[in-house]
Amino acid sequence: MMVHRSLRWLALLVVLVLGTYTLFVGYRYSFHSDGAIKSVLAAMAWNEGHVIPRAWVYANGDTFLLGPQIFNELLYPFLGISYAANAASDWLAFLVLALSVYVACRLLSPTANQGRLVAVVVSAGGLGAANFEFVLGQGAYALYAAVAILLFAIVAREQAENTKPWIRRGVLVFAFATTAVACTSNASRGVATVLAPAMAGCFMAVILNRRSDDDLVRRLFSRELLATVAGGLVGVLLYRRVVMPELHNFQAAARMKLASGSVIIEHALSLPGAWFSYFQVSAAWAHLSPSMRLLQALVWLLSIALVLFPAWVVVRQRCYPVGIVRFAWIVLAAYGIGTAALVALADLYTSFLELRYLSFAIYASVCLIFICLDSAVGETDQARRWILTTACLMAVWMAAWNAMARSPSQRDNAGSYEDRMALVASLGEHHVGAVLTPYWYSHVLTVLSDGKTRAFPWAFNDRFVPFAHHMPRAVVQGSAGDIQAIMLTDADAATQADSLRRQFGDPMAKWSVAGMTLLSYPLRVVDDVVAGADAVNDPVPSAEVSVRLDHGGFPACNQPIACQVTVDAYNDGRRVLSPNGDRPFRLGLIGLGAAGEVVVADAGRAQFPQAIVPGKRAEVHVALPTAQGTKIASYRLCLLQENVSWLCEGTHASP
Repeated sequence: MMVHRSLRWLALLVVLVLGTYTLFVGYRYSFHSDGAIKSVLAAMAWNEGHVIPRAWVYANGDTFLLGPQIFNELLYPFLGISYAANAASDWLAFLVLALSVYVACRLLSPTANQGRLVAVVVSAGGLGAANFEFVLGQGAYALYAAVAILLFAIVAREQAENTKPWIRRGVLVFAFATTAVACTSNASRGVATVLAPAMAGCFMAVILNRRSDDDLVRRLFSRELLATVAGGLVGVLLYRRVVMPELHNFQAAARMKLASGSVIIEHALSLPGAWFSYFQVSAAWAHLSPSMRLLQALVWLLSIALVLFPAWVVVRQRCYPVGIVRFAWIVLAAYGIGTAALVALADLYTSFLELRYLSFAIYASVCLIFICLDSAVGETDQARRWILTTACLMAVWMAAWNAMARSPSQRDNAGSYEDRMALVASLGEHHVGAVLTPYWYSHVLTVLSDGKTRAFPWAFNDRFVPFAHHMPRAVVQGSAGDIQAIMLTDADAATQADSLRRQFGDPMAKWSVAGMTLLSYPLRVVDDVVAGADAVNDPVPSAEVSVRLDHGGFPACNQPIACQVTVDAYNDGRRVLSPNGDRPFRLGLIGLGAAGEVVVADAGRAQFPQAIVPGKRAEVHVALPTAQGTKIASYRLCLLQENVSWLCEGTHASP
């Protein structure tokens, strides 16, 4: 028995050491922009003086408040923008998750010493490649999972009669505060993954309880649950009324739109296979070595237990303490609510990676499995003792694989680490302090360059525009130099050469590094594109916009095809004329007759090549539609805001 305990403690030490090595060294090689966001936001937080930066386009309402970004902000004065700061913040979130698993198990079963040790080891080792990426590597779900399992345990546990009053008050304050923070960070996620499972689980435990236990009924209205609900309500109120009105948000995957019946069936049928894909260790089964197949089999066995064991506990609830049964119901509620959202919502479930939204139920289930196994182990129960030890060895194996699986030459969405560092060096040599890049190259280059080159993600839709989300709304020039540049793949550089020239003119330098083409310009091209990140989703007062054109109109086009002309547009208003968003600014064409009367009220559109800030100008290409067969004698150009109004009164022709 002592041998088993020694092996488990050794396993804990090994997984913590391997996890630390992976986050500070190995993960650097697969580190990408999603994981780098927190370092960029930390710098913005210090520059703005706001814990939640405002000059940023957020995605799906997630403010990152409950995440490793908070550690990044604390470390920023000492480590700045750097991979070390990024890794340290993820490492602290990793430790908090491990500690939360231990405390949650301790609350549920004070005597299951070895069970909570094994639960910590398994949680820290990682539960597959996708789980490691989202929970431990990026750290995006580590603190949410930590808060969720602690609150689940607090709500479910049986309150000891001899608990000191100050401890009880402290637990209530903790439950209230942590739920409030979770819902202030992201109200939808906080309610769906923390508050709703706690309430639903306790409710189900009451109405389906087979014992006549009055304490269980009163548990539904316990002070712990009421404190959790109150914290959630306060958090939602703060999120809706205080936080979000100051922020810009883009709803990418979190649109609350119900899927059609056929799509719901498709989602439901694909989930079982997606579950095993989520717990995939590395490659597909056919490509694994015999030893890796053994590891994969163990992880998949655990993944099956993660779903079935909570159900086993509630079915055999007479064999388990009341607190454990309540916790099992909460875990099932968390699974049920998360799965229902994945199945029923049209835009939420796109691949097995979306099962990361079940991380909170998964880690709670890990706690439940191992404290129950430990409680069931007797002096002669060798089988279950070996199960606990084997789970530890599996976690060590998984952690070792995570530490060794990455290399500098490994390629992903943004090339390899060697490619990224070559780009960082080249940008520094050319004194590029700000650069537009594809998304997966953007924030990671900012962090790997230690902030010397600030990278901003672009999208392309007939012109280069800001990326839809995870996008700064203002340009900060890095210390590498005053040059601004654009970076795109060699293939895109060839196919989009005309678009580049039309929007930005000729570059002053062009070079290629690691399959990417870089073009530097004498103009502030990054400023021009990023300015389009300003909100254009709401109507703009007509008194605040004005444009001066060198040609207010043109004669009718009497050719069989459209006539191409150019107009110099000068923004002499007070608002950015951005071509992006739901209500972008454009030039509209009005067809006039021989006497100047309106013949065609809406004859076409002309796109601004980029956002035009007040006091700046841009050359606009206008396609005049053919007037053959119409009464059009000339065209008039007017500024307009799509889906709002025409702004002819704000359109002036230069004398």
